[in-house]
Amino acid sequence: MNSFNPKKIILLTALLLSLTVWLVNGWIYGEGSLLSNAHIIINKGNGSSVVASKLKNAGVIDKAWLFKLVARFMRLDKQIKAGEYIFEANASMYDVLTKLANGDVIYRKITLPEGLTSTQMLQIIDSEESLSGDITVEAKDGELLPETYSFMYGDTKDSIITQAKEAMNKARDQFGDSLFSTGRGKKIEVSEESLNKARDQLGESLFSTGRGKK
Repeated sequence: MNSFNPKKIILLTALLLSLTVWLVNGWIYGEGSLLSNAHIIINKGNGSSVVASKLKNAGVIDKAWLFKLVARFMRLDKQIKAGEYIFEANASMYDVLTKLANGDVIYRKITLPEGLTSTQMLQIIDSEESLSGDITVEAKDGELLPETYSFMYGDTKDSIITQAKEAMNKARDQFGDSLFSTGRGKKIEVSEESLNKARDQLGESLFSTGRGKK
């Protein structure tokens, strides 16, 4: 009859633990299962469980349970940012998680051309399907600076109007009303020279979302 050998039990346990750590480490930091780039939208309020399900359904990850466990262990489950993401093929689970936690989202752009009335500019904003909500902010002719503005998927339509109004106010404060005139046809007339001068003096950040990316 074989006698109990605690050393063998300890050795076997250590080997099993090492194998488990090796496997899990590979699942987290090794190449992922995604075969081609994937486009995913994370909505505001989505918790780690919903995010994990979206990622698994899109093929970005293959172990939703491990994603949730790692996110909680690294204390990143509460830091996942809403927005529009592109995940590259073979991205590791760690890369996916850190991208979500850092909010490395896609930024879209909307252009308000010169020579339009505020009503026409508002129509452009209202027709942008990537923006959310209804327009509640009023804008009179001459209050919106014609320019290209950056935004994230799901940002409100009002936020674009606010950006355009703030950009116009800053430009007026910096250069005075002489650079901006409103014709009788109620179309704001801003020369290309004026816009270039405003960009040079105030910087391109004037026309961005303020999140540090364009």
